[in-house]
Amino acid sequence: SLFPTAGEEVSRCVTRGVEVSASAVFMPEHRGGWGYSIALRLVATAEERGFQTCQLSTRQWEIGEEGREPGVVNGEGVIGLFPILADGGWICNAASDPHGQYEDGAGFRDGEFRYQSCTGGLASMRGSFAGSLRFVPGTRASPRA
Repeated sequence: SLFPTAGEEVSRCVTRGVEVSASAVFMPEHRGGWGYSIALRLVATAEERGFQTCQLSTRQWEIGEEGREPGVVNGEGVIGLFPILADGGWICNAASDPHGQYEDGAGFRDGEFRYQSCTGGLASMRGSFAGSLRFVPGTRASPRA
């Protein structure tokens, strides 16, 4: 992968048993400016977390470029997906992939859910990327308290 997965170029945070890892690379040959990679997975046990599965609901990104006010991007899911995280991987089905982007069908996917995208239109090599993700214990259709 072009994106770092370890070391000081990676940001990692765990909240309520959901680990989010992120990294970015500057792509001068691409009009998108910066590419970023976000990985999601469950850690700890279901007893410690208080849930077996959780589903991504919404996200908010704050993308800054040197000398400018950060732009804020809010929306549901990421790139049209709403991953359902489970121990050891994630569940691909009509609820997590409503547009059928995964051509090989539904089922359990081993490992972390990872996606890449780009910021779009940033020319500077200096900037910032911050944000938040909201997960629902259980699924969006059947939340668990």
